[in-house]
Amino acid sequence: MKKSTLITSSVFLFLGAAQLSAQVLMFNFGSTAVPGGEATNSPYHTENPSFTQSTWNQLGNSDSSSLVYADNSSATGIALDLGRSNPLDSGPTVDFSTNPVSSNTLADDGGIYSLITMRSTIWSGNSGVDDNWVAGQITGLAAGQYEVLIWGNNGNANLGDIEQAVYVLSDSAAGTYDFTGLPSSTLTNASNASWTDGVSYSKATITIAAGESLYFAIDGTKLPSFDRGFLSGMQVAAVIPEPSTYAGIAGLAILALVAVRRRRA
Repeated sequence: MKKSTLITSSVFLFLGAAQLSAQVLMFNFGSTAVPGGEATNSPYHTENPSFTQSTWNQLGNSDSSSLVYADNSSATGIALDLGRSNPLDSGPTVDFSTNPVSSNTLADDGGIYSLITMRSTIWSGNSGVDDNWVAGQITGLAAGQYEVLIWGNNGNANLGDIEQAVYVLSDSAAGTYDFTGLPSSTLTNASNASWTDGVSYSKATITIAAGESLYFAIDGTKLPSFDRGFLSGMQVAAVIPEPSTYAGIAGLAILALVAVRRRRA
């Protein structure tokens, strides 16, 4: 009876430690904080209806080493460093010692583009012929797999739908980073009806090794005369293993505990 009780208790403790809620970082860029009524209207909330955490990091166009998770707990040791093309109009080599130039709240274009998480935006450079990238580096993330969701509103409805290229990758820390030739996904901004992957936001899943940073960048692609990157928001969520993974791990734990008890008997 004591052996059975010990094994069962140990397994429950193990599963309790393993089945943690996903830790999610939510970033709102630009000049206006997310109002309470919009705090759970986002890509990650749309993909995960049971997720109700609502704390955003309001950053403007500034770096931060005082971040919090969506449950308002401290994200100790994690820091965000924003960067941009330097000098301006110079393309995909991003300097993290310089920040995006502009932080503003854009016009209300209806639908989800009326939300502050879309309208509050950062960018660099003036309209015209330019190639200004906005990028960031997140350090201090634990090794593991992450979902990264990024969106940006160009705020120029008179120019039509302006596509943007979104880059998400992991690499070792550096003061500058060259995104030339790296894989990207397309953010079309083709509809304001709903949060839709590939349209109003872009989603990537990456694996970060120990000592690596998360890099991301956004750049305009559709119009040669207006190819600035506009960054409005981002969410970074640790990927939690599927329940079947827990079951397999639990089975191994039970076998190990039984073997230990037999050796001691």
